[in-house]
Amino acid sequence: MKTITLSCICFYSCCVFANFSDHLKKEVGNKEEKSPIQGIDYIYMINLDQRPEKWEACTKQLQPYGIVPHRFPAIYGWDLSREVKNELGLKFSPNMLSDQWVLTLPKKFKGQFQLDFLREELYGTTVFCHWMSSGAIGCYLSHLSVLQDAFDSGYETIWILEDDIAVEKDPQTLSEYIQELDALVGKNGWDVLYTDMDFEAASYLPAVKQFPHFFWRPNLDSSSKYERFMERKTVGDNFLAIGSRSRTHSMIIRRSGMKKILDHAKERHIFLPYDHDIAVVPDIKLFNLRNNVVTVHETTSDTRSGEFSEQTKWDTYRNGVLTESKNIKGWNNLIRASKLMQVVHDIRPSICVEIGCFGGSTSYQIAKTLSFLKKGKLYAIDAWSSETAIEGIKDNSLVQTFKSIDWKAIKTECENLILTKNLSPYCTLIHELSTQAASRFTEENIDFLYVDGNSSTEGSLADVTAYLPKIKKGGYVCLSGDNLLEKSSSIAFLLKHCSWLKEDFSEFECLLFQKK
Repeated sequence: MKTITLSCICFYSCCVFANFSDHLKKEVGNKEEKSPIQGIDYIYMINLDQRPEKWEACTKQLQPYGIVPHRFPAIYGWDLSREVKNELGLKFSPNMLSDQWVLTLPKKFKGQFQLDFLREELYGTTVFCHWMSSGAIGCYLSHLSVLQDAFDSGYETIWILEDDIAVEKDPQTLSEYIQELDALVGKNGWDVLYTDMDFEAASYLPAVKQFPHFFWRPNLDSSSKYERFMERKTVGDNFLAIGSRSRTHSMIIRRSGMKKILDHAKERHIFLPYDHDIAVVPDIKLFNLRNNVVTVHETTSDTRSGEFSEQTKWDTYRNGVLTESKNIKGWNNLIRASKLMQVVHDIRPSICVEIGCFGGSTSYQIAKTLSFLKKGKLYAIDAWSSETAIEGIKDNSLVQTFKSIDWKAIKTECENLILTKNLSPYCTLIHELSTQAASRFTEENIDFLYVDGNSSTEGSLADVTAYLPKIKKGGYVCLSGDNLLEKSSSIAFLLKHCSWLKEDFSEFECLLFQKK
C-alpha cells in the first residue's frame, strides 16, 4: 500500500513539474535594444503595473548615464490563484525532510496561507517556508521569468534591477568591475554579482547563525551546513565571495547562473523566498561589491503588502456595502451578509434567485456583489403580503409583527433602492408567490438560490422542493438560518440531493448546500 501511495505522489509531482514553466511570464522585449554597458548584453527592470511612480523614479536616476532598461511587468503574487500557487510550490513527499513549521494552502481557507507542522499527514500537500507570502511568490516568479527570457534570448550576461534602486555611482563602471572579476576568478568562476555592499550583514549574519532554517528545504539537506551561507571571503580589492545575502534589487547574472537558478526552481519548486533560495542553488557562485554602485532605496514592499490585490479591493468594497446595508430594512445580520457576499463573489454566478427579499437588504448585497464582478443577474422574489408571510407560522409574536408591516411601503422602498443605486442591470424584482415564480425558470438554470421566504415547515419545504430542479448540477442553495428549527424537513430534503458545505457558515447564519 505504501508503494502505491509513493508512486501516486511521484506521478503527481511529475504532473506539477510539467505545469511549472507554464506560469512563467512570456515577455517579448525589443531585442534590438542594446545595453550601453560593455560586458552586459541586456538590462531588465522588474516593475509592477500598479507602480508607475517607482518606474519613473528609477529610470530618472539611470537616464543621466544613458541607461534605459527594458521594463519587465512584474507578476503580482497577491492575485495568483490557490491552484497556481499549489502548482508552483513544493509538493511534500515521503522521501523529504520533515519536522518543521511550514505554510499550506488548504481549500477551506479560500487560498489563505495556514501554518502547519511538516509531518506524514501532509504527504501530497504543497508547502512553503513559514515566512513566505503571496507577494514573495510573485517576486520569485518574476525573476524566473526574466531569467528564462534572457536564457532563451541567448544572452551571456544580464543585469536585473528591481524598482526600488538607488544609484550611488556611475553604472558604467560595472563594465570595469566585470572585467576585473573575470581576471580574478575567470569568466566561469562567478554566476551572480550584486552591485552593492551587503549593508545588512551586521544583522543578517548573526540571524543566519541563530536560525539556519533560513535555508532549510524539505527536498534539499542544506541548513545543516549553515556556515557556508555565512561565508565572506575577500577577492581582490573590490569583491567578496559570499555564501548568501538578502535582497535582489540589483544583480548581474552570467548565463551559468541563469541556468543553475532556473534548473533549481524547476526541479525543486518554490519553497523559500527568492533571495534566500539563490544561496541554496547547488554550486552557485555569488559575489558582492565592496562599495555601492547601485543599491536599494527602501520603499513600500509589495512582497509584504497586498494593497493592490483583488482580494483587498474586494474586502474594501464589501465592507462599504455592509455599512450601507445597515440603513436598509430587513433582518440584517452583518456576519451572515459578509459570508453570503463572499460566497457569491467566489462562485461568480450568472443566475441568482432570492426568495423573500422584503426591504431589499440581502438583494442589495447580492446585486452589489454582481456589480463588482460585472456579471450575473439576481431575480429577487417576494409576495409582499402579510397573509403569505404568516402562513403556517406558529410563533404568535412573529405573526403579529408581520401583520403590523406596511408591505406596500416596504415594496416601494425596495424598488427605489434598486433604482437609485443603479442596480437594475443586476437585479430584477418579481412580485409573486415564490412557488408560482418557479415556473419562470427552466430546468437546471439557476447557479445560486437564497431561500429566506416563509419560514414555516411547510413554506420552506415548498420553496426548496419547487426550486431544486431549477438549480444546475454543482449549483448552490443557501438556506437562511432564521427560525431554523422549523426547517428540518427542508434540510432533510436538501441533504438527499446536495452536499452540505459546513465550513462556510455556522448553522445560526445560513446553511450552504451544493447540488450533486
